[in-house]
Amino acid sequence: LHFGGLHFDIYGIVAQWDTITHLTSGAGVAMLLYLTFHLGAPDRSLRWILPAVLAIGGGFEIYEFLLKDFWYGWTLRYYLLDTVADLAINLVGSLFAVGGLAALRRGG
Repeated sequence: LHFGGLHFDIYGIVAQWDTITHLTSGAGVAMLLYLTFHLGAPDRSLRWILPAVLAIGGGFEIYEFLLKDFWYGWTLRYYLLDTVADLAINLVGSLFAVGGLAALRRGG
């Protein structure tokens, strides 16, 4: 979603594209972590997925800060607020995914 949004200039067309991207990526990364590390271990806790998603999201935010030029017109304060909001939205997406996985593991 992120790279497609950049390529097709969706960020400029759809005001909430960044929110949609972070929400779905938080859920997607959580599901990928589950499929990679939990599928064969049903008794394993899901709690570690949330900080792992935050760490991966933090890595992406560092990439965004260092390697993208769109933020150069932003103040540091605005960039920091955007980063905190992005990480919070990632966490919400991962909470949806972990909540759904926990419900499935309980049988409903």
